[in-house]
Amino acid sequence: MTTSSSFIFLIYVLTNVIPFIRIRKHAGWQFSMAFINYIYPKDK
Repeated sequence: MTTSSSFIFLIYVLTNVIPFIRIRKHAGWQFSMAFINYIYPKDK
């Protein structure tokens, strides 16, 4: 993906995740960490 498309995708994810975090902050936090680990896998 290009930088612009990934940025738009990030905005799209945030707009959908933020309301979910307001309902369940703990679940939203776990989803965010899982999403970050999916993008930046720790292979080392």
